[in-house]
Amino acid sequence: MYQAKQSWVPYANLGYAYFREMELLQEAGLGTMEIIVVSTIENARFFRVEARLGSITEGKQADIIFVNSDPLKDLEVLKNPKRVMLNGEFTESMEEDPGGSG
Repeated sequence: MYQAKQSWVPYANLGYAYFREMELLQEAGLGTMEIIVVSTIENARFFRVEARLGSITEGKQADIIFVNSDPLKDLEVLKNPKRVMLNGEFTESMEEDPGGSG
């Protein structure tokens, strides 16, 4: 199983469709860890890029979101990341708050 990736669609909030799919997987009975695995390493395997994406491993490309609490307890926290790292660099909008407090 893998999760569909969001494309650029007019009038769609970027990231919302991806998160909505996570909610639907949860409604279908998948646990939060299963959903996170499907959304990360399983996607990377499906697209045959697991050598560089899909898990936090030395030498892999770093795309990470930082949240204030445990997404295993509540996937909703993923909707409000405190910091975002893309390709090993923090995004500009998140760098304005280096403490990740706001």
